[in-house]
Amino acid sequence: MGKKKLRKIVVDGTPYLWAFRPGYIQPDPTVRDYLCSDQFLAYVEGHKNNPVRIRFITREYPIAGGPLRCDGPLLLDDSESLRANLHTPKWAAVLIRLALKQGWQAQSAPLTLENGTALLLANELSL
Repeated sequence: MGKKKLRKIVVDGTPYLWAFRPGYIQPDPTVRDYLCSDQFLAYVEGHKNNPVRIRFITREYPIAGGPLRCDGPLLLDDSESLRANLHTPKWAAVLIRLALKQGWQAQSAPLTLENGTALLLANELSL
């Protein structure tokens, strides 16, 4: 997890450490166009080797930045789509619960989910 600060949260009675790490990727090096490549990471306190990693690839808003960093609509062409700011404890709890629902065995096995955006959109009604 490196030396970046982790935050503590208790979800359904279990203590977790978590972080949201924004980043960028350039899909085509010949074009100056970047996508937001963000990662949410969490693990049960004391079980660092069994984290959940959820990756998010989104388009960046020209002024505000990544939608998951500023509570912007998740879908650029739909201003009514789900809004989430993954820097907040509320959304950390949501993602931990979704990971557990996806089969994450938080105390015994790591899990990587590559398409966090689809995961959020698919579960929007139950959030």
